[in-house]
Amino acid sequence: MQAGGKWYEVETGRRDGVVSRKDEAQANIPPPTMPVPQAIELFARKGLNKHDFVVLLERLYNFRNTNKPDRSISPSLLQLLQKTCPLNSKTDNETFLDQTTNSHFKIDNAYYKQILAHNGVMEIDQNLASNPSTRGLVIGLAKSPNQFLDQFGPAMVKMARIGVLTGNQGEIRKSCGSVN
Repeated sequence: MQAGGKWYEVETGRRDGVVSRKDEAQANIPPPTMPVPQAIELFARKGLNKHDFVVLLERLYNFRNTNKPDRSISPSLLQLLQKTCPLNSKTDNETFLDQTTNSHFKIDNAYYKQILAHNGVMEIDQNLASNPSTRGLVIGLAKSPNQFLDQFGPAMVKMARIGVLTGNQGEIRKSCGSVN
């Protein structure tokens, strides 16, 4: 509620795994370059639909091996990202990428407004606004804060139901940050 979103019930009493593997997690998350139809299919295999995909998603130097930046990204965002993440940098730069003033740490529809303004950070972000299958959803979510807020909670609940452990699988943790 502090982040400005609508209330939704979070299901509790879940069993947690005792081992986390990065490769298993990454196999279920669309990479930034995945085409929108394939990403929708990846979500569908987990019981999520196209609307869930668009609601749950919140290209600088060599876009697709062209030795040029992605032309669909706005020049001002490109300049900011290239400054923050210089070519051949030896450091793993991290930066705060919420570009909407007064939207930091809020659950709102600013992400959709930004991708319509060509400020999608990842290729898949920007493709949401141009793909015929998802463009209408992006426009609707950008125009209506209430539409986004109405859809976000139910999509989060659906996502939380993916791969729930039962029976003797995993454990109920005494402290959620570590295994028993």
